[in-house]
Amino acid sequence: DKIKRVKFIGCEVFVRSASKAIAESELSITPIFFEKNKHEKAELVRDAVQGAIDAAEETQGEGYDAIAVGYGLCGNGLDGITARSIPLIIPRAHDCCTLFLGSRAKFIEHFGDNPSAQWSSAGYMERGEGYLRETETGKALGLDMSMEDMIAQYGEDNAEYLMSMLKIEEVKEYLYISANDPMDNIFLKDISEKAKAEEKPFKIIEGSTRLISKLLLGVWDEEFLIVPPGHRVKAVYDMEKVFIEEEI
Repeated sequence: DKIKRVKFIGCEVFVRSASKAIAESELSITPIFFEKNKHEKAELVRDAVQGAIDAAEETQGEGYDAIAVGYGLCGNGLDGITARSIPLIIPRAHDCCTLFLGSRAKFIEHFGDNPSAQWSSAGYMERGEGYLRETETGKALGLDMSMEDMIAQYGEDNAEYLMSMLKIEEVKEYLYISANDPMDNIFLKDISEKAKAEEKPFKIIEGSTRLISKLLLGVWDEEFLIVPPGHRVKAVYDMEKVFIEEEI
């Protein structure tokens, strides 16, 4: 059957890009956004997203054909998320950094050697306090565990290497992901002045809204995980699939 009505559940950092895509989509999309500070704890993301999924199921008269999720794995926040009677469509991304860059390939290019680097963007700076966002890849790869657990899983030498690679002592440089947002000039000025005042390097990375646009235009190819009814999301901790769906 042709998809017509879609519920969009996303992080508020995508209000700008998602709103533009919704206006251009031939789908009838009803959005809901959650504040970005839910990223601080995986269970906050999980509870908010699952609650919105369940609410969409219970809404009378809406008749949603699909639920599009504007999150990545986000520190395991989507691990365990369950589709009831409506399929879920989720970008294969570790966190919102990949979504701002437009692809996993771009994420690996810019952050593959430094998965805990901190960055910002117009969508992120517009909402709430704080300029920078730490990528969630360390958590998404299962590396937000204790040293003891990490040694048990990866071995002592590997555990020490991973722990040192992901440890953040201070902001070493300011990275800004620009996807031609109308607010870029304002936020670029703010963050470049902050970097200058702290005598730290400042770098602009070319981003893209293509993944968010594909999600909301209904172009659901191999870059997305489709979770059918009665299945749930299971994290697999790699750089390609990110997560899979499994039957409950």
